[in-house]
Amino acid sequence: MRWDSRRRQRAAALFLVLLPFAPSCAHAAGNVRRSPYSDYPLTIYPSLIPVRHGVVLSMASGCPGPTGIERLGPPPTATIGRLLSHLGSGQLPVERHASDRTLWPLLATSPQRQPSHIAVSLPRSARVSPFAGIIERGCGTNLLRSSWYVALCPTSCSTARRRSPALIGYLFMIVRSGHWLVWAES
Repeated sequence: MRWDSRRRQRAAALFLVLLPFAPSCAHAAGNVRRSPYSDYPLTIYPSLIPVRHGVVLSMASGCPGPTGIERLGPPPTATIGRLLSHLGSGQLPVERHASDRTLWPLLATSPQRQPSHIAVSLPRSARVSPFAGIIERGCGTNLLRSSWYVALCPTSCSTARRRSPALIGYLFMIVRSGHWLVWAES
């Protein structure tokens, strides 16, 4: 009886020693399913941060994590076009590569994001955006200073601002570890 008890204790100890190696062994044997997020390194797509208590930020599911955010000048026009093209692709993996994790829950809910004919404004600092106050209160001054935005208009943006400001959409962008990402939209 004692011998069985010792054998169980040794087996349990061996199990605990070998446990850290189990995922690599299972992966080598091809028995592990790949995570749907394995193509998104945490250096570029870190976890989001909750919005500060008492602030409602409906244009994103949280605030971008500060890891790797760079404070650069405005995004080049070609970069904005690429981001818009990727966000409007209807392919979730492509859309995720163009956006921060704060936008991912919103991506899953809309299959086609961009209408075929839109005018895009020149990029401007988020500090002069209509949402500057809410971004600063909800996510902080550093994110506000690091963000850029473009307006998406149904006609020319100067005409839309005068005639139909409610139809203007906004995309907010950051650059993290050299990658431009959309982190919020309205």
